[in-house]
Amino acid sequence: MEANDREEDECVPSDIEKLYALQQIDLQRLRIIKDVKRSLTEVQEPPDLADLRAKYVSLREEQEGLRNNQTSAEAQVATIKDKITANQELLDSGRLTDPKEIAALQAIITELEGSKASLEERALAALLEFEDKQKVVQPLRAQLEERDGQWQSLKEDFGKKQSILAKEMKVLNAERKTQAASMNAAALAMYEDLLKRKNGIAVTTISDSSCDACFMSLPTSVATAPRNNGSGYLHCPSCGRILVQR
Repeated sequence: MEANDREEDECVPSDIEKLYALQQIDLQRLRIIKDVKRSLTEVQEPPDLADLRAKYVSLREEQEGLRNNQTSAEAQVATIKDKITANQELLDSGRLTDPKEIAALQAIITELEGSKASLEERALAALLEFEDKQKVVQPLRAQLEERDGQWQSLKEDFGKKQSILAKEMKVLNAERKTQAASMNAAALAMYEDLLKRKNGIAVTTISDSSCDACFMSLPTSVATAPRNNGSGYLHCPSCGRILVQR
């Protein structure tokens, strides 16, 4: 009868075993959180893509400025052509008989022709520079689209991964809630306090007489203590975490 009672007692997890089980759940949750944070960093726009985009945008803005310059010059040329045509028609009409008026009108036409030629050169120069930049813009755009496509694919993969991790976290949260509900309130409070202060690791194991969390050697009295003796707790003298002998 006593032997059967001992076997039943051994089948019931002690507080330390429950703490250890809870710690395993929290380690998995911590892994997911770290994985998500790392992935969030990885899916940020890469520096090389940002540089490509900035260069492309800058060139396109320069091209837009050149196109506006060309359009403005061509519009002014059209206006001047109309003035030249009107003045030339007046000059050819024979209505002007005063030599001074005729000379003044000819001077105006000559000045307008000069302005028109200058504006035409300006429009042509803007067009040629636009075309030169287009030779750089086109391959740069192709490179940008390829690199951006790679980044979008990475973000899409992250979205799928995040969905999987969210489901996994939901399951772990449910397991944690169940596990915590079965524990001694004082033991759980001690665990939660250590968890906050010890970077998510409140319970750790012993390997080769050392703490597996801080890797410090343990005193013989601690390292050789009875295996998870009763409801007492072994604490690492160095880091203060709860020790479990596996």
